[in-house]
Amino acid sequence: MPKIDKNLVKQRFTRSLKTYSDQAVVQQQTAEKMVKELIATTSNTFSSILEVGCGSGILTRLIEQQLNYESLLANDLAPQCGEHVTQIANCRFVPSDIETQEYPPQKFDLIISNATFQWLDHLGDALKKFSNWLKPGGIMAFSTFGPENIKELAMLGGRSLDYLSHAATVTITQQSFTVLFEHEDVITLEFLTPLAALKHLKATGVNSLPEQDNEANISISTKSALQKFSETYIKTHSTPNGISLTYHPLIIIAKKY
Repeated sequence: MPKIDKNLVKQRFTRSLKTYSDQAVVQQQTAEKMVKELIATTSNTFSSILEVGCGSGILTRLIEQQLNYESLLANDLAPQCGEHVTQIANCRFVPSDIETQEYPPQKFDLIISNATFQWLDHLGDALKKFSNWLKPGGIMAFSTFGPENIKELAMLGGRSLDYLSHAATVTITQQSFTVLFEHEDVITLEFLTPLAALKHLKATGVNSLPEQDNEANISISTKSALQKFSETYIKTHSTPNGISLTYHPLIIIAKKY
């Protein structure tokens, strides 16, 4: 699996910032469940919080509404995200690649992230770093995606991300934390047409029509290629209401040793 092109990821998510929150229904549902389980499993009060991959602010808004905190540091690859999250919550924004970010000047009570860790090059190394950034007994809460995610495109010959299984994600987390809560779900969205599904992915930054080097790596740069792709999609993944698009969200809540 080639290394993820972080610059390309930043470009795509920057382009999708205005449409992300409206289209990212699974990411919204997952963030809501994660925060609900975080409160039930641990607490709703954290002195200092780091949010990794804040994006357009879906999770940031939930933090502002449901958690009590003194300081919130929001992070994302895309600098433009700061314009969104600083209007949503009382927070400070720092743009950076969290995997190369140097040790912060403070330690946190909670590090939390929604629908971001699938873009990391090395989950285990990142979690080890985050453990060092947490105070003793600090909490790590994150959601990511499993191997069933967007499986329809992979089945049609596309190149998908190297998604880790639920079991593998838990095992890697346990190398640095005690897992308090784990959950996986498979959610199927339906769209009238394959093109509508692809436009949905583009609006969430996952896929960039009409580029050939999209996340699924499917050539749809010509009208005939798009027609062939659509015909195959309908043939293999049709539903009573159109066609399917699968999401496979995973949630982990863990405590520093």
